[in-house]
Amino acid sequence: MGAPREDLGRFEALFEGEIPEENIQVVDLPSDFKSLTRAHLDSCGRKMLKYLEGRGIDKKDVLGWKVGYCSSGRYRDRVIFPSFNEDGAANYFVARALTEGDFKYLNPAASRNIIFNELYLDFDKEITIVEGIFDAMKAVNAVPILGSTLSENSVLFKKIIKHDTPVLLALDKDAKWKALKIKRLLLKYGIEIRELDLEEYEDVGEMSKDEFKRLSSQASFIQEEDILTSLISNIN
Repeated sequence: MGAPREDLGRFEALFEGEIPEENIQVVDLPSDFKSLTRAHLDSCGRKMLKYLEGRGIDKKDVLGWKVGYCSSGRYRDRVIFPSFNEDGAANYFVARALTEGDFKYLNPAASRNIIFNELYLDFDKEITIVEGIFDAMKAVNAVPILGSTLSENSVLFKKIIKHDTPVLLALDKDAKWKALKIKRLLLKYGIEIRELDLEEYEDVGEMSKDEFKRLSSQASFIQEEDILTSLISNIN
């Protein structure tokens, strides 16, 4: 039996007005961007590597995520995490300072409605949705939403629906309401969802990769009744 007409209409409407190929976002990386995979790094580069090692990011991660840095210019003393679309063009980047402060992140004047590092994602397998870049680097087949959310207008959401991709939701502990909204939206479109129990961690970025694997193997599937239970518990 086919899908109800109203459901078909909802899915058709979702893909109306998709971004024309010629209007897909492309950005330039900073002109003074340097790769952290170079054989000989300056003092700034060595400092960046040491910082990343302290966050549990090894050289293999640096190579896989094409991480770089800037030692001068607007993004001076920042680690640069580039994002590439499915065609391999840069569509965004995250510039992270080594210290905490008012300007921890200094990102380009570009839309965040992109799929971060779509080039490396497999939408035929479960996608892990996380909050930030360090979370994504500890997870598997993961995409950071960069402090944003998932809506019917987001290109990530449309791609998930188009491929009927299962989702492992692994947002920060302080993002409960955001997580609830995302779960309700995905369930509305029949997407299979599991949710990671962070246990004692505040976010995935605090974990080791082995810890993420352990916890992801235990993640529970989310049903409609779980949403109601979560709403009640959050009210109380």
